[in-house]
Amino acid sequence: MSSDLLVGIILLHISFFGVVCNWTVLLFLSKVPSIHKSFGILTRNQAFGDAVQVTTVLFLVVPMVLFDISKLKEHSNIVSFIMLFGYEVSVLSHLLLSFNRLCSVSNPLKYHLLYR
Repeated sequence: MSSDLLVGIILLHISFFGVVCNWTVLLFLSKVPSIHKSFGILTRNQAFGDAVQVTTVLFLVVPMVLFDISKLKEHSNIVSFIMLFGYEVSVLSHLLLSFNRLCSVSNPLKYHLLYR
């Protein structure tokens, strides 16, 4: 078994699991009434960034690795940009979530004034 095939199969399994989990979180997170505040919005943003990343891997990177598609390889800079966008959304949402939790712990009486 070639290393490209092995990498493709591993990426396929991991990205499929990630797509199912992240899109499920995104779909059902909006149904929870207590999550409609700032923490929930930031959590949804982070889940969206992660979902963009793993969806890009599943539908663009895995076929490029498994089937050696030259069109995808020619436009891999666009694929990389999409993945970078998802990564940035995820990381910056994580930073804002950390700041949100810091404010809620350090000054709980004024938290409701900062985040509504």
